Formats: sequence, structure tokens, C-alpha cells
Amino acid sequence: MNRLKKGIGVVGSTTIDQIITEDHSYLKLGGVTTYAGITYRRHGIPGFIVSNMAAQDLELMDKLTAENISVFGEKGIYPHD
Repeated sequence: MNRLKKGIGVVGSTTIDQIITEDHSYLKLGGVTTYAGITYRRHGIPGFIVSNMAAQDLELMDKLTAENISVFGEKGIYPHD
């Protein structure tokens, strides 16, 4: 199991925003959990997110994984060990 020794937990809703432009649309992570988690990490502060994410939305977590941020949600920890 993935365990953190210390760090800051950001608890709240993670939004999935649909961005629509003239010729296409795409999904993007948003919400305070995303932006606070990334901000802490980029300042060298380890962190993790506690958010209720549906299993079908977990592939959107790749942005957070790239920032070395774990997400604790309904289905456990993402990314999984």
C-alpha cells in the first residue's frame, strides 16, 4: 500500500471541466484539490488529495500522477501499487 510519511492533504471536490472551443472539446481537471495539490508539490511540499472520484474518471488523474501526487478516493489510492 502507498503510504505517505508526511505532507499536506488537500480535501475536497475535484472537478472535471469540459472545455469547448470552435472545433473540439476536451476534459480537464480542476477544483481546489487539483490546483492546491499541484502548487504545494511544485514548491517542494509533499502532498496528497482526498476526493471522491468515480472509477471511470481515474485516467484523468494522470496529470496528478505526473506531479507525484497520490489521490485517496472511493476505490482506494490512485495510482495503485
